[in-house]
Amino acid sequence: MGYIKVNKQLVDDPRLLALARILAARPESGCSDPHVWHKALIGIVVTLWTFGDRYAESDDKLPIRPENLEDILRTPEWVVRLLPGDWLRINDDDKTVYLPGYCARNGIDGHDRRKEKIVLQRARWRRNQARRRAKKSSNGHGDDTPVTGRDKNGDQPGDAKVLPVPVPGPNTGPVPVPGDTASDGGLTGPPPPPKSDPEEARRKLRALSATLKANPKGAKP
Repeated sequence: MGYIKVNKQLVDDPRLLALARILAARPESGCSDPHVWHKALIGIVVTLWTFGDRYAESDDKLPIRPENLEDILRTPEWVVRLLPGDWLRINDDDKTVYLPGYCARNGIDGHDRRKEKIVLQRARWRRNQARRRAKKSSNGHGDDTPVTGRDKNGDQPGDAKVLPVPVPGPNTGPVPVPGDTASDGGLTGPPPPPKSDPEEARRKLRALSATLKANPKGAKP
């Protein structure tokens, strides 16, 4: 959505008020109320400036002929020709229409210069795209692979990291446990429990049974 600059003093501009009275006094205007013509003239001028903001060239020329003003402004051509010369200039010799000083007053470059800027922007965009594709090719990527930076190790983001296996130095390993027979001096867990003698277990069981029989009420032997 675009915007145009409108002078807030346009409503009280004496040239517009005088033209409204002139149009109200002319029978062919179809309206004798100057207030109605005053509001209509404000709309005509703003519409004309809006059209100029979109299509005015660098020399304030509009790409239309005088007879086109009636269709653009929805106003009879003879009414448009009454606008002050500071706002609209019509050359009947070469059929050209100008908005005097419009581009300089509103800080725009003109339609032809805007077209040149668009062409330059598109050319710059194509150069940037070609540079990106060349960079992808130099990095060994396909056309659909985004080019990303590498870290200090030369790895791409997302690559699988292979961590080195630490090798302990001399006198840095764990303290060997007494009874541990590991050849590398590392910890292999707690020592296994001593093996029990089955015959000794049976003797203890028979002694316990004889004690229980001799003391049925739980008396101490």
